[in-house]
Amino acid sequence: MLNGELLDGIDGKRKEVMERWQKAARQLRLLTYRISAPFLARPVLISVDTDYRGDDANQWVQVERYIRGEIQDLGGITKANAHIRLPDGSTLKVVTEKDLLREDKVNRLYKTAMLRIKAEYNVLTRELRNARLLEFMEYANQVNEADLERLTRRGAICWKDVSDPSAWVDELRGGDIE
Repeated sequence: MLNGELLDGIDGKRKEVMERWQKAARQLRLLTYRISAPFLARPVLISVDTDYRGDDANQWVQVERYIRGEIQDLGGITKANAHIRLPDGSTLKVVTEKDLLREDKVNRLYKTAMLRIKAEYNVLTRELRNARLLEFMEYANQVNEADLERLTRRGAICWKDVSDPSAWVDELRGGDIE
């Protein structure tokens, strides 16, 4: 903070506090916050003259994604949506059209499903927001042993002349990356 006015190197909670102090200092023009510590070259001041902020420019991009999760809730009285519990434990709310839910013949409630969505994706935090359900995808988490064995045999035939597959892939990628 002594080197510039960007808050990107600060954790989320401290950033919120700084933004709150900045807002208070702008409203009560005589208010100044001072942060000092023995290891700081000089104190950090937050006043009406400072402009601490996050560099949020262009971090949200439009994406189309496939997500997998357990359907926790489907429907809605005024706006149709689905609440999906993702593998990391978080919940994503996905808006949809009523017709898409009405025409779906599969009971997906409290079951794992694969969905194709369109959303805004934060390239820094990897969050999704403003998600819209495009379609449910057929998803089977069962492995077909016969297909897996067939693909393994096929791969073994294709790779039989390669003595070290890892080295071969590394070379394709441009050599050793360290």
